[in-house]
Amino acid sequence: MSTNDPNACTASLCGRLESAERARGSKSEHQATLLRDDAGDLHPLRRAGGSPFTDPALQALEGQRVNLHGQPRDGYFLIIRIEVLPG
Repeated sequence: MSTNDPNACTASLCGRLESAERARGSKSEHQATLLRDDAGDLHPLRRAGGSPFTDPALQALEGQRVNLHGQPRDGYFLIIRIEVLPG
């Protein structure tokens, strides 16, 4: 698979999905679903084909532990595939 392929999975993140405020104080302020990885770091997310501001598919998974496959982008992780993990 070419690295220029927009559907190529080049990385994965593992952790728990949670809701948090993003872009506080700006016109883009909104509640977003983020991934808190096993080290405690928060990662902004965007699902391929999903809205950058609200994504019901991600919101439905909040609180669950997941392994996300996708591509790191400038300022967010573009999710290509979601694997829900036990626990």
